[in-house]
Amino acid sequence: MINDESATEFCASARLRSEDELFDAAYEIQEFHVVALQRRMSRPNYQPSVSAVDEGVARERHHAIN
Repeated sequence: MINDESATEFCASARLRSEDELFDAAYEIQEFHVVALQRRMSRPNYQPSVSAVDEGVARERHHAIN
């Protein structure tokens, strides 16, 4: 843990993220997931704007945030 903080102190200091922050993260993860799926589909001449997107990571993050 950061600064040798105990687990109890860490849990006590934890805060929920705002809905706006969660919606922004969900949107970004959705975009990564779409890029990963399109890359997998191997469409000719497809050039993703995000490099090195792993579909499995995108899927897990998408599942976790929702």
